[in-house]
Amino acid sequence: MTEFYKQLLNGTAIGDPIARSNMIDAFPSLDLENKDMLIQKGFCEYYMTPKPQYLERPGLEDWLIGPDRKVSEFRWERTWELKELELTSKERQEIIDTQLSNIRKTRDYLLSRTDFYALQDTDPMPDEMKTYRQQLRDLLDNIDDPFNILWPKDPIDPERGNG
Repeated sequence: MTEFYKQLLNGTAIGDPIARSNMIDAFPSLDLENKDMLIQKGFCEYYMTPKPQYLERPGLEDWLIGPDRKVSEFRWERTWELKELELTSKERQEIIDTQLSNIRKTRDYLLSRTDFYALQDTDPMPDEMKTYRQQLRDLLDNIDDPFNILWPKDPIDPERGNG
């Protein structure tokens, strides 16, 4: 059941979404399930597409409502556009610093998971583990984009997602 509608003008959805209950109150004789009648009276179904949740660079970008998109003759939907947020250089740096701090904490945790290799008295540390630990230690020196980190593969559990 459609929950929202919009007014149509020359085949284009305009104005704010109208809740189904308001349509029923304002137009009691309008059969909202009859698509032809809906269009004839100058309305269309409207789907309020939920705001996407995923952000590649949280704090630096956000999803903003985009232009409505026609799905069919009687149905339109909301679109979303990913936009860079307008921030001062200080605000931007604070967000980047927070991200770098989070990376450092994750890196430290991953190193701590392999500390026992360095503390063993008998067996030497495998070369793959030495390489992995060095890559973790060097990680912060090689960051171009703190929101797009390529974590080294854990040699013990390469399927496990690091970070």
